[in-house]
Amino acid sequence: MIGRFLKKVNLREFLFKNLSCPIKENASLAQYCTFGSGGAAEFLVAPSDVSDVVKIMLAGKQYQFPLFFLGGGSNVLFSDVKGVVILSSGFRSLDYKEERDKIIVEAGSGYPLRSIVKESLKRGYSGLEFAVGIPGAIGGAVIGNAGTQGADIGSLLLWVECVTPDGSVVRLDAKDIKSGYRYSSLSETGCFITKCAFEARRGDVGLIREKCLEYWSKRSKQPFTCKSAGCIFKNTENISAGKLLDESGCKGMRVGDAAVSELHANFCINLGNANALDIRELIYKCRDIVYEKKGILLDFEVKMLGF
Repeated sequence: MIGRFLKKVNLREFLFKNLSCPIKENASLAQYCTFGSGGAAEFLVAPSDVSDVVKIMLAGKQYQFPLFFLGGGSNVLFSDVKGVVILSSGFRSLDYKEERDKIIVEAGSGYPLRSIVKESLKRGYSGLEFAVGIPGAIGGAVIGNAGTQGADIGSLLLWVECVTPDGSVVRLDAKDIKSGYRYSSLSETGCFITKCAFEARRGDVGLIREKCLEYWSKRSKQPFTCKSAGCIFKNTENISAGKLLDESGCKGMRVGDAAVSELHANFCINLGNANALDIRELIYKCRDIVYEKKGILLDFEVKMLGF
């Protein structure tokens, strides 16, 4: 061991000797992020069994190598990262349980949020209409308390099952999880979510579809056909980040192939070959310009890791 870290050869040996899941070395993260850009992970693992996650978490604690979690990749920008990136894509279960006047939706953390909305609509279950068009997996949506127009995942959450940094498998009730605007206390625990449950209710398919279309129409000004990570900055209490960026003249700004969308100023898009450093530089330029012109320092909604 060098310092607090395992030598690379020892980390490699541990992973290939102890895990049963797929492992990639020096794996490009671009295909796992909606930006379509990113650095390389020293090791990328895709467990589908909780036991593999437990082993990785225990080793991470013992040997202190960096651990990163990656779901649908819709709210993240990666540079090159040392250590291990754990994908949640292997946890893709989806189950509906009817209990009197409510429906319990149990989903693996890697299940796409959009697919849950689609399946719920087909079954006539209401509650998730606000999530139509929100990319990413349900695990990441829970951690970041995804939502819009005053509605969010946290208000529907019942419990999460996760693996803690010390390798324990636990279930946390919603009452023990603090949620706020684009925030969940789960983001501070270092836990890897494997499954979550939230509440839906029976409804009329026609009315549910109509409500979904209303939410979808509000997203029409977002560049959802482009490679992006969703909103880059959080809204302030009194004014949206998009408006601040627009009024500050950020629309259309570019760094290489990274650009601020002409449709919505709170979206940075990859025009083709933008690398992670280009995107990060553009994000910080926009932040600096808004601060200079408006005196407001915007908070990041996108997570930038490995820089």
